[in-house]
Amino acid sequence: MNVLIVYYSLYGHVHRMAEAVAGGAREVRGAEVTMRRARDAPC
Repeated sequence: MNVLIVYYSLYGHVHRMAEAVAGGAREVRGAEVTMRRARDAPC
């Protein structure tokens, strides 16, 4: 099973949450977790 976690974190709080989610997903047998940070969108 592949898990993709896409997140945007300006100050690092959401990044830490995404890492926690990834840690939980990695506990599932056969799970391959990839984390990707979304790029800033131009305003």
